[in-house]
Amino acid sequence: MSLSQRRPAPRRSSVRDPVAERLQKARELGATGTEVHGLVDVVITAKPVKSVAEQALALLKTFGRLCLFAGLPKDGSVLHLDGNPIHYKNLTVTGTTGGCAVDYRTALNLIASRRVDVRPVISHVFPVTKVAEAYDVALSGKCLKVVMTC
Repeated sequence: MSLSQRRPAPRRSSVRDPVAERLQKARELGATGTEVHGLVDVVITAKPVKSVAEQALALLKTFGRLCLFAGLPKDGSVLHLDGNPIHYKNLTVTGTTGGCAVDYRTALNLIASRRVDVRPVISHVFPVTKVAEAYDVALSGKCLKVVMTC
């Protein structure tokens, strides 16, 4: 499943996750593997673990792109990255933490118009009266996306 409107879906995509249910859902949504074999064009880290970010550079092909999508704990946020691969392989390293109001509006319009179907990534739905239970599930890490309804 590609949520991007600018780039086509990758021919191959691999997902690494310690939770078996999340890996199974990734396979159902089109991930072609759960291990990374060889070098890749893009790595997106979504785990707030320093070693994950540090190891990600080694997975990239020349002209590869690394997106650090997970913040690190304040007491462990300094990364030790080898600058030579960034320079000699012409790598791009970026970070992101969400979007701006225009991005959210665009996303909502894509979902409302059904151009993007997010239902496959919603694993749990709770009424707002069960907010504590919803947060417990979300914080457990064993879900994809949790939705609360009014």
